[in-house]
Amino acid sequence: MKKNKIKIPPNKVKAIILSITIAIVLSSFVIYFIQTIHPSPKYEDYCEKESSRILIPENKEIIGGTCATVSPDYRNECCINKGYESYNQETGECEGIVDYIECQEKYETARDKYKLRVFIIAIITGLLSISVGIILILPSVSSGLMIGGTFLTFYGTAIYWSDLTNWLRTLILGAVLGILIWLGYKKLQN
Repeated sequence: MKKNKIKIPPNKVKAIILSITIAIVLSSFVIYFIQTIHPSPKYEDYCEKESSRILIPENKEIIGGTCATVSPDYRNECCINKGYESYNQETGECEGIVDYIECQEKYETARDKYKLRVFIIAIITGLLSISVGIILILPSVSSGLMIGGTFLTFYGTAIYWSDLTNWLRTLILGAVLGILIWLGYKKLQN
């Protein structure tokens, strides 16, 4: 039995490849553009690096969980490792708790603002790309912009998804569903 092979015209293959390439390059361009003009906050910019703390040599382990039992040469380092500022020779105790909660809150606030900006920029750029894709007549470019816009919309939403309320998630998914159905009727009715 002879199998009928479906032949895809070379121009159709080129159009598909061009569409995918436009989608990937558009998405990458916007994401890197955002990173260039507004880099994501780094934890180290708000809180001390964990690795920069002084570590007690392995042969000078803490005995009984208190720094007073460590060799006097390593008591200060012991306190620093435990999250304190220093060891007090007079009281025999660690003093000055290092407050990581404050720096963590500053970092999370900066990160949340960053995620919101990425969300807004990616959503707007994605919707504009989809809109231009609908308007353009050349299928390969039109499809590439629409796919790229879809990637950007997904990227922006995914970045900020955990910060959205259930109502906003529902509204976004409903709007996207409506747009997809409308696009299907508008672009694929022929």
